[in-house]
Amino acid sequence: TGWKRAFDHPVDWFLRTSTGLLIVRSGNSLSALEPSTGDVIWAIPDLEYEGSDARGQNLLEVPDRSILLVNRVKLAKQPGLFLIGVDIQTGKILWKGAAFDDFIEVRSTELDGSMLLITRKTDKLRKGAQIAFHAMNYYVAGPYAFWPVFTRFDPATGQINWSTQFPSTMTPMALDFASQGSVLCLNEYSELDHFRVACIDTQNGHQIWSSTTNTSSSYWVPPLIIYKGIVLQPSNCITAFDLKTGRQLWKSRSLGKVYDLVLEQGMALTAGEHGTAAFDPHTGQERWKLRTEGRVLNVAYWPEQAAIAFMDKRDLI
Repeated sequence: TGWKRAFDHPVDWFLRTSTGLLIVRSGNSLSALEPSTGDVIWAIPDLEYEGSDARGQNLLEVPDRSILLVNRVKLAKQPGLFLIGVDIQTGKILWKGAAFDDFIEVRSTELDGSMLLITRKTDKLRKGAQIAFHAMNYYVAGPYAFWPVFTRFDPATGQINWSTQFPSTMTPMALDFASQGSVLCLNEYSELDHFRVACIDTQNGHQIWSSTTNTSSSYWVPPLIIYKGIVLQPSNCITAFDLKTGRQLWKSRSLGKVYDLVLEQGMALTAGEHGTAAFDPHTGQERWKLRTEGRVLNVAYWPEQAAIAFMDKRDLI
């Protein structure tokens, strides 16, 4: 049977948590609904938002913890903007602290239960210049330059252990993260065919190393992969770095546009505009390649057969 739930104000957005609850923003209220019945489990009224809140951008669920982080909100009769920790099951505000810049992501650090919060600090001078330049040329500005900020904190209390700012700004078209142990890797692709991979020590927030490359292929790239201390970065080739030092271990031949990178059975499998290929992630040795009719899409892996399937413009292979 279906259900319908009416709110006093239009619904701005709703999200589903890992526990199945629906988190709904309507006007200045935040509510949790039981998805099977539509019953309201809890509601927090009078939460006024400031900053970017498209599709709940400033709301994150802490991994493996029954806690929501709600950022840049105003609380009734309290001046200023806050970051609050909310119990997902009860709606109780567990703690509050000073608001952060807009959220990017929250990740586990695998250290004493603390988490790593990643936010974006906008470069206001460059943003103003971008807006003015783009207005003169009659098109919409963006994305804007920002510094990633890394903050290690206790999600149960909101207590901050440390907070550090990435040493340089970025204007990414794509940005993803991967981690292994106490090392977090950042993978950035900008609109100027600029690829950057950098590693951060999650014990103190310091940058360990950084490497940049430029290509002549403008497109969205798949995320990087970390495998047994090796960072595999896709661009128009695959470049392997030592996770701890940033030393380049190997670099594949040019693969054209790489649309997918999969690591299975100890092999790095690539799919792109010239077909598929498999590389040994330790040495970079190319084990096999298969040319296709056009670019390869929709790569899927079947562990039972230790096989992959994909589509080119003509066949399902």
